[in-house]
Amino acid sequence: MLVGKRLAARHVLPGDTRRARIVLTASGRRLYDEVFPQVAAINARLASVPDEDTVRVLDRALAQLTEQAERLNAEVVRDVRADRRAGGSRRIRRWAE
Repeated sequence: MLVGKRLAARHVLPGDTRRARIVLTASGRRLYDEVFPQVAAINARLASVPDEDTVRVLDRALAQLTEQAERLNAEVVRDVRADRRAGGSRRIRRWAE
């Protein structure tokens, strides 16, 4: 999408056509330079609302959620194996609850 709008350019890396380097074009850089300060200002206004205690509670909750997500991901990664010989890229998986 960004490449199609000429805001970014895609350069395939030598030796491995599956990998590419994406860089902003001059027009992409100009747009970024224009929009980023606006986004940063909005984020600063959002972050100014909660007090320190609320921020600490939120930080702790996010850390717990991240740890749980990492544990679940480790379980799923161990449990799911790709069978490339079977063909197709979709595999229906029923998760234990």
